[in-house]
Amino acid sequence: MSGLLLNEYVLAGIAYVLSFFILNRCSLFVGEIKASDKIGLFRWLLITVIAIASFLASMLYTIQFLGSLKGSVFAGLSAAIALLILSYLIGSTARKELFGSSNSYIKFFKGVFFGLISYPFITITVQLINLVLSYLFGIEQQDQLAYIFLKNLAGSGWFFWAAVVSVAAIVPIGEELLFRGYILAFLCRIFQPGLVAAISGAIFALFHMASSQGFTNISFFIGLTIFGILAANLKTKENSLLATIGMHSSFNTLSLIILINQ
Repeated sequence: MSGLLLNEYVLAGIAYVLSFFILNRCSLFVGEIKASDKIGLFRWLLITVIAIASFLASMLYTIQFLGSLKGSVFAGLSAAIALLILSYLIGSTARKELFGSSNSYIKFFKGVFFGLISYPFITITVQLINLVLSYLFGIEQQDQLAYIFLKNLAGSGWFFWAAVVSVAAIVPIGEELLFRGYILAFLCRIFQPGLVAAISGAIFALFHMASSQGFTNISFFIGLTIFGILAANLKTKENSLLATIGMHSSFNTLSLIILINQ
């Protein structure tokens, strides 16, 4: 990476820190937020929008300056850092909503176990849907973009393994903060508990859709929605974001092991 690109990356990080600091000083995030408080609801909407914007902007910004698929590794890292910074600038009550009040290594390993046992169920579901699509409409299965991304990096040495670590560890932290943190907390304020998991799961799935995947998006959407629903229910049941990070990490790691050994 050239010095110029490194400087741009550092400047982007400084810009995020300063923007969140200014917002915090303006008291947008500080204070108790009650579910019945319309101002509090608007404040959570603002927090959620900023979280999504930070996540997407940091990814696009980094890829733009690195100019290759390799930039996605740094993009994932910068997005996770942006969300972590934001999560520590909001008020303590709001932060408890994001992370839950029962985080421990036990919760994390519960999530890891849950991810391992949910993997075959979700994978089989996706494969069955793809078989039906192929049989009825002759639609050929396509790989998800994450798999294509890793395949394109194969043979690039340490950068491939950096990407593997990113998918196994960094991506779960960033995505869980966004989807089971900010978005789930906001949805809990406006929808009944029975709908929250389904809506958040669908939003999580839509985030991973791509036009290049064609009709395979159908099976991916269903599979990822199931994953999102399970993760949302796990967050609610265990009252722990660490549990969903463990679930997401083990799910991705198992997918990577299978991919590497193909």
